[in-house]
Amino acid sequence: MIKITLSFLLLLFITLNIASCSGPARKQKITINMDSVIYKPGTKEPFTGKWDDSFNGFRVTFDVVNGKKEGDFRIYYPNGKLQMSGQLKNNRNIGEWKYFYDNGNVESSGNFENDKPEGKWYWYYPDSTLRQTGYFRQGVREGTWKTYDKNGTLIDSFEVASDSIVSGKNPHK
Repeated sequence: MIKITLSFLLLLFITLNIASCSGPARKQKITINMDSVIYKPGTKEPFTGKWDDSFNGFRVTFDVVNGKKEGDFRIYYPNGKLQMSGQLKNNRNIGEWKYFYDNGNVESSGNFENDKPEGKWYWYYPDSTLRQTGYFRQGVREGTWKTYDKNGTLIDSFEVASDSIVSGKNPHK
């Protein structure tokens, strides 16, 4: 849950600050106002096009249609490997999203509906071994959450209702 929150914050920070970045990779300038619509600078005309820029060494790409982020969204590490990928519709996360370690292995994956995590999510160790699984319903943790050690052995299992732990079981205690 913490990684997802940090990723959301990173996405928000990058999105809000991307217009103020400078560098040779940027081909067009845009303005992002508080209404979350992306405008061509100095106009009230919504921007449409592909955005490809860098921010603190990370490369960010996304599509914009009529001022709203739509379609593919990608962030790349300074080493060129993918850090985050997903889909956007009307400025909201939808469908499958994946987060990657800088070695290229998947760190976590799951689905979004209307900008909220939904369904089963998976987290992995840097060597691709499963670390944790859990469920979200409308962005809130629920159901059985399981945590595994690096050998794949279940080390913790607990039930969550309304984002609070109801009961916990650790088979090794």
